[in-house]
Amino acid sequence: MKELEIRKMLKEDIAALLVIENEAYSNGENWTKADFLAELDNPHYYPLVCISDNQIVGFCSGIIVEDELQITSVTVKTEFRNKKIATRMLIYLFDIACKNNVLSCILEVRENNIPAINLYTKFGFKKTGSRKKYYANKFDALILSIENMKSPEFLTEYERKKEQLCLVQ
Repeated sequence: MKELEIRKMLKEDIAALLVIENEAYSNGENWTKADFLAELDNPHYYPLVCISDNQIVGFCSGIIVEDELQITSVTVKTEFRNKKIATRMLIYLFDIACKNNVLSCILEVRENNIPAINLYTKFGFKKTGSRKKYYANKFDALILSIENMKSPEFLTEYERKKEQLCLVQ
């Protein structure tokens, strides 16, 4: 795999993102063009894309409200999964959060999305609740959070992951 670039999402990226979304979520849970445009138009959102060899291979987004980051999406093209792309995008989003003095982080994940749950758990996310039949009126959403992004436990793991991926400057 070529070098990865993570940057802010642009309006021109939406067509490629819709292809990734439709591939990843075929049950009506996929984002629409309007969803992506709404994030681009809101200054509190941080929509990001990951590019490899001139193609978008993943995206993630989060919104910062006061001292909380809510991660709204993390999606990687099927053939690029298990290559630490989601980890890199989360680190980039956490970098933004740290620069904005964010204290906590929250997200929702489908209860049967074991790879995503494992990824979030490695960063220290813990289950803090659930939403019944949240996805397609069929699957529960787990609410995962990091209560204190300034804790030694979180910061140690965050820095360790950055070092493993040679992202420390």
